Amino acid sequence: MDFLCRPPEVHVHLNKTHENATRISTIDMFVVVGKVTKHCNTSSNMVLSWESNQASEQNGAFSFSQTLDIGSENLTITPKRLSPGLYYVRLVAEMNKEEGAINYGFGFLKVVLPDLVAKIRGVSKAVKGTGTVILDATDSYDPHEPALKDQGLVFTWLCRREDEDFSSLESLPIDYSYGRERILGGCFGYGVGELNNTGPTVEININKMISQNSYVFMVIVQKENRSSTANHTLRVESSISFSIR
Repeated sequence: MDFLCRPPEVHVHLNKTHENATRISTIDMFVVVGKVTKHCNTSSNMVLSWESNQASEQNGAFSFSQTLDIGSENLTITPKRLSPGLYYVRLVAEMNKEEGAINYGFGFLKVVLPDLVAKIRGVSKAVKGTGTVILDATDSYDPHEPALKDQGLVFTWLCRREDEDFSSLESLPIDYSYGRERILGGCFGYGVGELNNTGPTVEININKMISQNSYVFMVIVQKENRSSTANHTLRVESSISFSIR
């Protein structure tokens, strides 16, 4: 080894433990920043190589490696380049033709699926006695597979009055009586809870709702272990208006 050519210093700007791995989603454009400082007085060239190993989420152990990039101090990870999982990533810097003048920096990267996007379209005001309104959540989607739109998503609809909350839900769907009296509040008098609908659209019979009240509809969009929510407020007005002269 040429003592005038010591190993370079290499730093990778990622968290160093698998428990606290830097997190990105599969749809992110992400740049892993590396910093390399040469300690070599010769004219030898420095060779840079980015490598990754899929790691165990239990203990951070890794088994195989793949080369992600060669020659760049920074590593650009394009959307969907890495599948979901935990990765041990390192930047290797070696002085060409200088024996022993090699070093590396490392870090852990956790790649996850992105959050689902939940959306509701619909009118914000309706007049009692005019029939039904449609609330539409078909604009909801999985950003990892946007071309599928709402396919593969599971929808749960809930409803409450504006001054209530979703902390205590009725066990039965709230848009039918099931023998119950209409004394429990909520959107239809049967309490706060779920509607009997699991599709992306729901038809609301506003004739069964109390006028001069605002109602909050929530859709929970689910896919495997991911979920997201969206709220929509609907004001039900009376069909009769009074004016005093």
